[in-house]
Amino acid sequence: MITTNNSLISLNLNNNWIPASGIIAIFNALRINKALQNLEIGSNDIGAEGAPSVSECLASNRTFKMLNIESSKISDEEIKVIAKGLQSNSTLREINLELNQIGNEGAREIGEIFKTNERITRLNLRSNRIGDEGTEFLCEALKVNETIVQLDLWGNCIRADIRKISTNLLDIRF
Repeated sequence: MITTNNSLISLNLNNNWIPASGIIAIFNALRINKALQNLEIGSNDIGAEGAPSVSECLASNRTFKMLNIESSKISDEEIKVIAKGLQSNSTLREINLELNQIGNEGAREIGEIFKTNERITRLNLRSNRIGDEGTEFLCEALKVNETIVQLDLWGNCIRADIRKISTNLLDIRF
C-alpha cells in the first residue's frame, strides 16, 4: 500500500518498537513511493541491520523533505552507511539524528556530505557522542556549505572553547 499511495505526504511511526526487519520493509517500500515528504520513524530499531535500507531509500527517493530517525541505534558505522545515500539525495531538507551514538567519525562523515550537499538546511545532532574533533569537522563543512541554517549540537561532549569557536563561525554566517 505504501508503495502506491499517492496522497500520503506525512507519516509518523515514532515510538512503535519496529524491529530491524520492519524497518527494512518500510524503507524498501518507500524507495518507489512518489508522494511521502515527511517521515518520522524515530525510536525504532534501525541499527546496523536497517542502515543499508535507509541509505538505499535516500539514494533513490526523490520526495523526502524531512526524515526523523532519532533514537534509532545509529552509531558511526551506521551513519557511514546512511551517508552514502545522503550523497545522492537532492530533496531532503531536514534530518533529525538526535539521541543516537554518533561520535567524531560519524561527524566527519556528515561533514563530508555537507561539503557537497546544498539541500539540507536543518540538522539535529543533539545528545550524541560528538566531541571537539567532530565539532571541528562540522565547522569546516559549514565554511563551504551556505545552506545549513540550523545545526543543533546540544548535549554532546564539546569543550567550552570549541563551542565558542563554533558560535563565532555561526554568528559570521548569520
